[in-house]
Formats: sequence, structure tokens, C-alpha cells
Amino acid sequence: MRNLDEIGIRQRPSAKFRHAPTAREVAEFERAFSVKLPSDYLSFLRYCNGGHPRLEFCPLDTNEFDRGVSANIFFFLNSSEKDQTENLWYEMKLHAASLCKELVPIADDGCGNLILLDCRTN
Repeated sequence: MRNLDEIGIRQRPSAKFRHAPTAREVAEFERAFSVKLPSDYLSFLRYCNGGHPRLEFCPLDTNEFDRGVSANIFFFLNSSEKDQTENLWYEMKLHAASLCKELVPIADDGCGNLILLDCRTN
């Protein structure tokens, strides 16, 4: 997994500090949406639990210099704010009809496009 310090995640100035999701919160989310979040993603949530990256463009491992992913905000996981925008609970419910099973919206690129995490095991 990439060194998360180089991404430079920061919270919005107006946002309150969010603690890492508890094991109970993760289990509740996984049960509600019939999904198993990968361990690397759970490490990411424990590291920052949402926020804005300083490094907004992450190049992909290709020979083409302009291929990559741009993220404006990473969503957080918190059971007490399920109806808050940018919460994984809210984003899953909002986009459920248009997402394949086991795809989890984890970020937004700032132009209305979602960045999805494929949680299928095969």
C-alpha cells in the first residue's frame, strides 16, 4: 500500500475531527450492504477516516504519464452521522440503484464523478 503521509489528507476547516471507525461500525456497515471492505481500505479509514487529499492526482502504474486518478474528497465512515453527505452510509444509499453489488463509493473527484472500490473477492 502507498505511504499515506504523502497524500496529505486534511479535514475541511469546518469539519469536526472524526475518529477512526470502530470494528462495530465497520461490521454494521458491511452487514447492511452485504460487502466486505478490504483490509487496506480499513487501514486507510483508520489513518484518516475521510478528508481532502493534498495530492489530488495519483498516477497509475502505466507508461503513460497522464493516466491516473483524481480525488477531491474521500468519504468517511461513522454510524452516528448516517445521513451526512460524504459519509459512506449516505453515499451507498444515494447511489445504490446505480451501483453493482459490492461496489463502494469511497471518494468524489470534485466534478460529480465517484471513485468506486470493487469489493468482490474474485
